Amino acid sequence: MAIHNTTQRADHLMAQVLDHCQMHIDVCETMQRSSEELDSVKKDLANVSRLAGNLMDTLQSLERLIEESAIDIEQQEFENWKRREEELLNKEIDQKKQVPKAYEEHNQMETKKRVELYNVTFQAELEDYRRRRETEVSSLYAISKTKSKPSVVSTLESLQLDDDSQDLDNFLRDNHENKPSTSQGTHSRRIAKPESDKFYSSDEEDTKDLERLDRVRRSSISDEDGNIEILGDEDYEDI
Repeated sequence: MAIHNTTQRADHLMAQVLDHCQMHIDVCETMQRSSEELDSVKKDLANVSRLAGNLMDTLQSLERLIEESAIDIEQQEFENWKRREEELLNKEIDQKKQVPKAYEEHNQMETKKRVELYNVTFQAELEDYRRRRETEVSSLYAISKTKSKPSVVSTLESLQLDDDSQDLDNFLRDNHENKPSTSQGTHSRRIAKPESDKFYSSDEEDTKDLERLDRVRRSSISDEDGNIEILGDEDYEDI
């Protein structure tokens, strides 16, 4: 009985030893397999590390592309904004250039209108002046036919020359000082006659006055420039 128990116990111990050895064998096999697997893991890790490096390079390249694209977009937007501003500036400059031209055209038109208005007014005033001047000259010409000569002749007729020649000299001197001079332009002219030519008959003086008035009338009517100028008679001289 004791031997049987010892045998069972020995079998049990042997079974434990065998199990323990089997475990050692499994561990060794596992370690061997692990060593082999570590090589593949190392290879996988190397591949992963290489892929990670490639991915990093790709990401960096992508980042550079994004930055370059952003710069290009900003530059393009700036160029577009610059072009729009230049177009607006050129348009504004063109509009400002058109202002003097429009002002000049308006000024020329207004000047033309004023000139036309001035011409119409001037022609109307000139025509009115011509009519009035012609009426005045005609009236003067008509009056001259009926108007008597100055009192020189009548005074000379009533003057007594037999007694004293001093009265004649005084009369001629007073009459010469009181009579207005004939004006032409900016100066007057007086022509003294010799003693022998100081006397004209009343008919001769009337004839000379009528001829002078007739010439003045023809000159005023035929004046085309509107400058009415009364010319003195070269043959008419103040006494």
